[in-house]
Amino acid sequence: MAISWRARHEVYAHCKPAPDFLAVEDDVVVGRVFQIQHTANAGRWFWTVMSSTGDLPDGIHTCGVAERREDAAQYVSVLCSASKIDSSP
Repeated sequence: MAISWRARHEVYAHCKPAPDFLAVEDDVVVGRVFQIQHTANAGRWFWTVMSSTGDLPDGIHTCGVAERREDAAQYVSVLCSASKIDSSP
């Protein structure tokens, strides 16, 4: 199934509105993209993929920083489609 994007504050009511988005697949959060607000990377976009299966090839990162939101979202989408996402703890 395709990934859909939802604002984090819409999924988690305790969160304030911010440039922060969750990647959702089959009602499971599989990734996150948010704009860095502080540090030298302020204004850039942090991305992460939640995968506990460990089936990504060596050298493939499950998080990083991108200049644009679209680039960060693309990393998440590609990695999610390339791996088996397991939402179990």
